Amino acid sequence: MSEELRITTIGIKKTLSNVSREQAIAEYIWNGFDAGATIVELNAVPIEEGFDTLSHITIRDNGEGIPHPTLKQKFGPYLESLKAYKRSSIKNSDVQGQEGKGRLTFFRFSNSATWNTRFTEKGRRYAYTIKINADGLDKYDPSSPSEVQQANGTSVEFLGVHADFTL
Repeated sequence: MSEELRITTIGIKKTLSNVSREQAIAEYIWNGFDAGATIVELNAVPIEEGFDTLSHITIRDNGEGIPHPTLKQKFGPYLESLKAYKRSSIKNSDVQGQEGKGRLTFFRFSNSATWNTRFTEKGRRYAYTIKINADGLDKYDPSSPSEVQQANGTSVEFLGVHADFTL
């Protein structure tokens, strides 16, 4: 009888240990452009005015969002990416993120990542969240989508930014 292989948080961290913090931030910026965004914003909020220590970081884009029906294919596999197979459906043909690991690199600079994403399906817009903690990279927690009026796009908020990380 066959058994399934499983990758753990420790294994994920080992495979991403050579990713620098700057490369990790760049992964999320590129994800926005890969989703067809024309605007990608990075907002780093200090704990207090005048301090270098960050409270949280948010990266926001106006791309196509993460359609809920494809969430399992996009977030489930590790080291696989739908982008590698769907270049023609993405506005920008110069796809950067196609290795299926960039979404998990946040552990290099923060304790958690929360995606707030809005997408269109059958002419209607929906929003939902996806949460991943650095101590559980092998799991993600999506909410149920609800109908919204806001335009498509995704923001990723990184909480628990490591005290020694500055931009």
